[in-house]
This record gives sequence, structure tokens and C-alpha cells, in this order.
Amino acid sequence: MKNYSFFFLLLIFSFIAKSSYSQDFWEQIEGPEDQSIYSINANSSEQIFVGTNNGIFKTDNYGLNWEQTTLNEYRFNVIHISPLDEIFAVGPGVFYSNDNGETWDTINYMDVGGFAIYVYNENTIFVGNWGGVYKLHKENNEWGITQVLTLSFNTEMITSISGNYSDTIYAGSIRWTGDGGGIYCSIDSGNYWENIGLFDHYVSSLGINSNNDLIAGTRGHFTLYHGGVYKLPSGTNEWITLKDNDIVTSLVLGLEDEIYIGCSNIDLYYGAIRYSFDGGQNWIIIDSGMGDRNVEKLILGNDNHLYSLSGWGNNMIIHRSNNTVLILQPGINQNKEIITYNYPNPFKGETIIYYTLPTNCYEEVQITIYDLFGNQIKKCIMRNDQLKNNQLKFNALGLASGIYMYQISYGVYHCSRNMILLNKNFNYE
Repeated sequence: MKNYSFFFLLLIFSFIAKSSYSQDFWEQIEGPEDQSIYSINANSSEQIFVGTNNGIFKTDNYGLNWEQTTLNEYRFNVIHISPLDEIFAVGPGVFYSNDNGETWDTINYMDVGGFAIYVYNENTIFVGNWGGVYKLHKENNEWGITQVLTLSFNTEMITSISGNYSDTIYAGSIRWTGDGGGIYCSIDSGNYWENIGLFDHYVSSLGINSNNDLIAGTRGHFTLYHGGVYKLPSGTNEWITLKDNDIVTSLVLGLEDEIYIGCSNIDLYYGAIRYSFDGGQNWIIIDSGMGDRNVEKLILGNDNHLYSLSGWGNNMIIHRSNNTVLILQPGINQNKEIITYNYPNPFKGETIIYYTLPTNCYEEVQITIYDLFGNQIKKCIMRNDQLKNNQLKFNALGLASGIYMYQISYGVYHCSRNMILLNKNFNYE
């Protein structure tokens, strides 16, 4: 007879404890020497690019060595990398590279630097700046520029632009003196704009999920001070609060619509990263290895790693940070026994169980999956010949949503972790 009470307590404890992959794998690396970093991104080859006060630098070994690209002057506030690894750098204008920063083309040079970019298609780009939104359009191989949204140049800044590659485009703004700001929307490819809400909020970032819901992060409010995360469901005009009482400096959406937010620790607010796997109903703090750091920029790179610029300055306009970059990189852990996590977790349909085994051992690896009541779902016995990182794909077609646990046994070593299934399908590979 199974000891269900012990098994249930073990599951509850492991669920409450900070044992998910995201709690353990922040790695700190150093940026280019004697440079202040203002932006960051990464391509599918795991090359990291940072925008500094002296141009763009890149590294292909996680900061052990940095190389300055040929874009070697000016300050760059935004680095956007397309799914095809095309790089758009926004500073005193917009610059483009399709060879990993070896050479750059000047799309447009502006008198003032931009703070947001949205690449609509190969011929149209929108840039956010002090005083509004600019539309860059290429015709007959020449780029022209038109200001399509005009705001107060001295007081209101466009901090983020997003869209779903249709005619609808959103722009988030901050107005630092007096009331105003909020989110502007254009339904005709940027020609006409109107404010659609979050008035008096200091909007820091925007995202659009797979349902075409608009998700906004704000770093404050004119009268309430604190910010939060808000959602405008597709086809509606009423905003829903997903999270409040945080200063949200940046927001990105994952491949499964998970929400990541970077937070400021100014005035006793807690910094670090928050993560929601269920559309904003529940939030988990990702701070192990990071602590209560002020986060100014958060990026999900084309290599599917999260990158965070962490700074302690209070100047929220220029987004200045120090030289520290934090990477959420699955697979880095210093435990000397069995190291394991599954990613994604929570998961829909499929997750991968990663594990690292103790060295100098040549025994069978047994992976067993249980439900919440201790019933065995599946057992797999594997050989470990290389004694390095291993992984097992778990495809859950037919299982009910809920909490499950997998246990890895290897000689005298045993390790258990919980995982959360969000769909109702099961199969095993």
C-alpha cells in the first residue's frame, strides 16, 4: 500500500519551494569593458549584441570576449533582431545589418535618438521617440520618413511599439510632466491614431499574445505611483488588471504566451523578474542568482534565452544600466549530485526533462512519473554512458491538467521535482 500522505506532502512541499528551472539558472556575465549598456538582444546562434554609449558590441562566448562592430559610435537604445537574424539598431537613427554586425546600412539618420522600434515589413518600420511615432518607408530603394503621431516633444516619449503584422499598431507612451500618456492605436497602418486607454500610466512595454490580446506593462501612474500589467482582450475596449503594485520596466511574451516582466526596486519595491504561465492569474518571482536587482531591460532572444539588463540608477528616462547582464540559461547548475529540471514548466502538451548525473558512475538511470496521489504514470530505464547532460521528452497526450512529479534514481542518488500540466493529452516518447 502506497504512503499517499507522505507522497502528497512531498509534492506540496516541492511545489511551494523554489525548485523550478527558472529559480536556479541565472548566470551573470560582464559586458564590454568601460562601456555603459543601454540595450541587448541575441540571435539564433547565441551571439549576444549590446548597445552602448560607443556603438554596438557582440560576443559569441557569453561575455568572455567582446568585439566592437563597425557601428562604433553613438549611443544605441534599442537592438531588434528579426526571426531571420536581421539586426535593426536604433540610436541617432535606424541602422541595419544582415551579416551579424559585420557591416551596417543606414536606413535613416535622425536628429534625436529613438527608444522603440516595430519592423512592420521589409519596406516599413515604425520608430518611437520623444514627441511621437515616425514611419520609415522604402520606395524605389530609398527610405523616407514621416511623423505619423505627434505628441509634446518635451514631455511625452513613445517607449514601445507593437503589432500583429496586420493594419493595427499600438504605441505605449510616458508623459513625465502632468497627466497624459497611455496607449495609442492605429488601425490603418499608422496613418491615424487615437488613445485607447491606460491614460496617466507610464507605459513601458507592450506585447500581443496568440489571441491578439494586447498586454501592457507600466512603470507607474501619475497619481497612484505604482505600475503593473494590464490586458486589453481582443475585440473589446475595457482593460483588465493582471498585476498591480509593481514598477514594470519591461515585458516580453514567451512562445506559449507566458508573460515575463522586469521590475524596478526603486523606493522599496522588489526588483527582479516575474513570470506567469497562465495569462497573468498567478505570478512566480524569478530571482535566484539575481536577488532584488533593479531590472531595466528584459529580452527574449532568438536563442530562446531571457536576457536582463540590471541597473541601480533612478534615471528611468535614459534606461541607463551598469555593465551587468544576466542570462536565464537552462542547464547551468553547480549541484554535485543529480541536477534536474524540466522545461517548459508549466507546460502544454510536451516538456523535456533535463538531468545531469554525478561523475564516475556507470549505473542505470530510472525516471518515474507519478500523479498527485502517488500513482505511477510511467517508468523509463535508461543507460548513461557519457556521464554528461541528458534529457527525456515527455509528451502528455491524455493526462488531465494538474501537478505531477518525476523522480530520477541513479545508484544511491535520488531526486524529485514537480511539474505542472496545463492541457489534457498524453503520450510518451
